Amino acid sequence: MDLSIQKKNIIRYGGIAIFLTIAIFFVRREYSLLGVSDAFAISGLMFMIMALFRTAKYMRFYDLPIYGFKKFVEIWKIKEPSKKNSKLGNYGDFIQNYKHERNYMEAYFLAAVMLLIAFAVGSFV
Repeated sequence: MDLSIQKKNIIRYGGIAIFLTIAIFFVRREYSLLGVSDAFAISGLMFMIMALFRTAKYMRFYDLPIYGFKKFVEIWKIKEPSKKNSKLGNYGDFIQNYKHERNYMEAYFLAAVMLLIAFAVGSFV
């Protein structure tokens, strides 16, 4: 199991996290340590949700609905379902052609860091 974290993704996500935290802090207009803690917690939860969706994508939970929708559209356009005219092929061919890369560990890492900062800042309140 490869749990490598890419430095360029950490830098990119870190920039997004800082921008998101600052935006949430000023949108909520709670200018205290509690507001800082809340901003870090909300942005950390957003990264956690993003990481969970990416994990589900990597585990191929979305492949069957995507294949079904593409097959439906193909049959709708052709009006004559046939295996030899199909561009998608069967479900096994679809899975072999569409590989997913593992790129969700950075989001988990940033979510954990953001939530730890939120808990640390919140403990001073």
